[in-house]
Amino acid sequence: MATAVCRTRISPHPIFLTSEDSVLGGLYAINTQGQVLLATVNEATIVAFVSDQLNNLGLAVNLAKRANLPVAENLVSILKTGIGDRPSCFLIYRDCPTF
Repeated sequence: MATAVCRTRISPHPIFLTSEDSVLGGLYAINTQGQVLLATVNEATIVAFVSDQLNNLGLAVNLAKRANLPVAENLVSILKTGIGDRPSCFLIYRDCPTF
């Protein structure tokens, strides 16, 4: 099952071609007007955004694990205070090399 993390219009014109940018970790898109657009994810804030704004701790943990992202402070505080999805927080300690 997929979860929409963010929906943002990057061009008012239809996009007809996209390609991955392996250096920056985003994607390039070309619209029908010939504009070349670059879309990336802010890796420093995506885990906190998913946890806080989307209220989806499980997805935040999976993002941190799979993408080897820095773990948000709020996930650590959830584990320390005993509030929230403790099994998911323990996965951070077990599987994330950022600790």
